[in-house]
Amino acid sequence: MTSVLNVDSIAAKDGTSPVELTKQSAAKAWISMVTETSNSVSDSFNIASNTDNGNGDFSISFSNAFSNAHYATSGTASPGSSTNPYFLNPNRNGSDGLTVAPTTSSQRFNTTVANAADDTDKVYVAEHGDLA
Repeated sequence: MTSVLNVDSIAAKDGTSPVELTKQSAAKAWISMVTETSNSVSDSFNIASNTDNGNGDFSISFSNAFSNAHYATSGTASPGSSTNPYFLNPNRNGSDGLTVAPTTSSQRFNTTVANAADDTDKVYVAEHGDLA
């Protein structure tokens, strides 16, 4: 026999807040954005803001902080103006490529092509870890 649960919404104990995914493996933050022609967000989850720090250099801030700065990042950068492959590099400064440590509330990235910082057409980032 099969059971079916049909609901329109699930709320936290207070009856109004959404249920938070705190122990599941779902991404706790993600963003799809354009960096080449603008610094615009196509769609996102748990992203408070994004900042264009310069050519191939951007930061994202989280709406809800992570419990520590050791969350896992995955992502990709689609081709920009070059036909060479673009790379998405977490925890990097775009101008000099030096390491910039992530924090519980933000992370910095650079996108590169042929070992040089460059804005790209689309960037996709997902963050996995426990929220604070």
